[in-house]
Amino acid sequence: TEEDSKKELTVTYAQTAVKIAKLYAPSVILGGLSIGAILTSNNMLRKRNVALAAAYTAIDKSFKEYRGRVVDRFGEELDRELKYNIRKEQVEETVTDENGETKTVTKEIEVVDPDNIAGYSPYAKFYEDGCIGWTKDPEFNLMFLRRQQDAANDRLRDKGFLFLNEVYDMLGIYRTKIGQQVGWVYDKNNEYKVDFGIYNIHRPENRAFVNGYERTILLDFNVDGDILDMM
Repeated sequence: TEEDSKKELTVTYAQTAVKIAKLYAPSVILGGLSIGAILTSNNMLRKRNVALAAAYTAIDKSFKEYRGRVVDRFGEELDRELKYNIRKEQVEETVTDENGETKTVTKEIEVVDPDNIAGYSPYAKFYEDGCIGWTKDPEFNLMFLRRQQDAANDRLRDKGFLFLNEVYDMLGIYRTKIGQQVGWVYDKNNEYKVDFGIYNIHRPENRAFVNGYERTILLDFNVDGDILDMM
């Protein structure tokens, strides 16, 4: 009868629903647990990043205060020597005076040990093969870097702030976590604040790059530090 047909149809629907539930229940449960684990781990990671950012801010502030005391007591010259691990060396040089006589003189120069990592900041990156604009022509690479440095200063003036990762993007260098925290804040008294460290005369490698003898250079960016609280 029609009534029996409806009952049988209801039973069939119920049995099918139970079978489908048994078939897909493990996948649904596993998916739910996976989503819960992802959300929980993301929350844990976010809290850890917040803690790391707070710790970095405290360390950065303490270091800047320390450097300020060094400058106040011993001057900017000593602070620069300690920051870049600069040492003084005596070298002999042959010169010709106004009378045409040749003589050897001794002079003192400043040098930085390129193998000493203390001479570089944690933000230093190589501009090399694979980066945006890099070619086998050293002069073109120098021209490109100068143009990108000017563009970075223009962006800083327009926005009022600039993250280090934005500069990395301009050069085709992989972003870093700290690069999304440190950077520059615009200073109207310093129109060309962003410096890639190209013309660091204390590094022989930089001089070779500028003079066209090297295609690759280790760029060391002069960030202001953590700018999240300065914006």
